[in-house]
Formats: sequence, C-alpha cells, structure tokens
Amino acid sequence: WVPKGVVVSRGSVIAYASWFVAHAGLTLADSILAHAPAHFDVSLVPVCGAALSGAAIVVVARAADSNVRAIYTLARERGLTHWFSTPYLLTLFSRSRDFASMELPALRDVYFAGEVIPNQTVRRWMEQLPRARLHNAYGPTEATITCALHTYREAPRLDDPPPLGKPHAHCALSIAGEGGGLVRRPGEIGEILISGQGVALGYLNDPALTIERFLELDGGGGRAYRSGDLGWFDEGGTFFFSGRADEQVKIRGFRVEPGEVERTLRAHPAVAEAHVVAVQHGSDGEIVLVAFVTEAQRSPPVSEPALRGHVAASLPRYMVPHRVLQVAELPTTGSGKVDRAALRASAEHALAGSR
Repeated sequence: WVPKGVVVSRGSVIAYASWFVAHAGLTLADSILAHAPAHFDVSLVPVCGAALSGAAIVVVARAADSNVRAIYTLARERGLTHWFSTPYLLTLFSRSRDFASMELPALRDVYFAGEVIPNQTVRRWMEQLPRARLHNAYGPTEATITCALHTYREAPRLDDPPPLGKPHAHCALSIAGEGGGLVRRPGEIGEILISGQGVALGYLNDPALTIERFLELDGGGGRAYRSGDLGWFDEGGTFFFSGRADEQVKIRGFRVEPGEVERTLRAHPAVAEAHVVAVQHGSDGEIVLVAFVTEAQRSPPVSEPALRGHVAASLPRYMVPHRVLQVAELPTTGSGKVDRAALRASAEHALAGSR
C-alpha cells in the first residue's frame, strides 16, 4: 500500500498555523492535545501551534490512543485548554460510562476534523462541557490540514446536515455544478472546490493525478483543488456536506478508498472476487467496511479471521473490514455490474444480526 504524497508548501503551513493560533487565542499559558499519529496531517496542529505561541503540547502515548480514561486523566492533570482530534475520539468519550462524571474546567476550545461527526456526539459534549466551544474543522490534506470552520452556537438537531462552516482567511470555497460552472444559488449541490493560499502544490511524482485534481482557474484566479466532496451553501455563506462524489469514505478521520481493500483481498489465493462497501453501524452511525468475497476454485477454504488478518498484514488497521462475508456469488444489476446497493443492504442486514 503506497499512500499519495501531497506536496504542501511551508508558506501554506505557516499561514494555517498563524490563523489557528489567532483563532484559538493560544498563549504561553495554554496547552493543546497531541493525539493524532505523525502521518496524519492533523498532527501538525499542536506542533505548529505550540511553536508559534509557546503553548505546551500534551502528548497522548500511542498505547493509550483509544483509552478514554487514560486520555481524560492526562487532560485533567495537565489542565488542557485546547483539544484537536478526530470525531471518532470524541464519540468514544461520549459512549463511555464515565463521561457523565468527567470535568475539564480549563478546556476552552474543542476542534475536530477528518470525518463527519454524529450530531449526537456534539450534543453530549455540549451538555457535559458547556464552557468549551466546539468547532468542526473541514479540509483535506490538499488544502493544508483544514480550510473552513464551523463553531457550534447551539446544540444541533439529530437530523441537521453536517456543517462545514466558512473558509479561513487564506482559503476560498466554491461549488462546481454538473457542467463545471460555479454554482451561484444557495442550496444547489455540487463538488466543493478549494482555492487560495492553502492549496497544495500537487502530488509527489504523480503529474497525471495532479492535473486531474488541481485546476487552473480562469482569468488568472490561481489554482483550485477538486475535493471530491459534495456540498452546498446557505444564504449566509455557510457550507454544508452532502456526501462523496466517489466511493471514498472517511473512517476515524482517515480517507479510505474501498478499492485498495478490494485489491488486497483479491491478492489472497483463496479469494476470487472481492467487493467492499462502507455502511453505518451502531447508534452513533460509525462508518465501517464490510467485504464480500467469493472463493477461488480448487482452493482450500479460508476463515473470516484469516482474511481480516491478511488485510491487516499490509494495510493500516482502520482499513481492515469490520466483517468479511463469503458468498457464493455477487449480486449484479441488469447491466451485469456488481450491485453495490444490494451489497450495502446485505451488509446492513448482517451487521444488524450480529448486534
């Protein structure tokens, strides 16, 4: 598995970090949580934020990255003032039986980025820690960590659309319609384009993909990145998320392309075909992968744990399917293509039966 290398300029990182320090009001008296692994762009936030402001970094040991009690104890003891992590970690906290008794009196701001956060998680955090401001930060690595921000002024309703917020001073967001032209009317859905100083220079050693995803704007307007995210904006200029233009999903803040998991499964000698779908699972709507495989002829049978282990041997753990279901044949549409809608329905049924 070879991830795409995104070429981000130092100027873009400095512009983002400067904005973040100013928005968060970081000073020598503050401390910020360092929870993300080093290969995740969010890890730059505490490092650069502390470097520009002198704030302390509160580092979570890798062994405790999902240990709610350990992270809470560390944050409490260090008087944490700023939190920046993925929605997945916030959801883990909100699910904990100890969450109702947790207090972080010094905490002022909670930033989260990387995937859509369940509205239920936001509501629980706002109820439990009413003095802390919650901010949803939006933006892919190609836009230098994040490019827009939404600050929750009140608890969202469970059916509210995911807010992306308004762009930072060094970024701009726009919506491209089906014909490629920019959308002017509020509420019209299209692909989100990101432009401005935060846009990356391209992909390392991949000029073809760079040309495909980074556009030169008309009239000398600079460059824009095609995010692949679908969205819309309201009358006040706030942007909202509507889904993905392709099959790419986000799991625990990481971008996952099911095709990469499929290719790995197909490399197993006992697998003939493999298709992977992403579905919501659990009361908080966590995104998980479910794989469907058919057995190769004249091959000894293989167990589900063995197939999951095969994926884990070459891909990161967040890309390992929650379930690997073996089927006699894959459902197809009238045109002979694999029916992914039918697979998603089967996956949801299988997950519901395993609760």
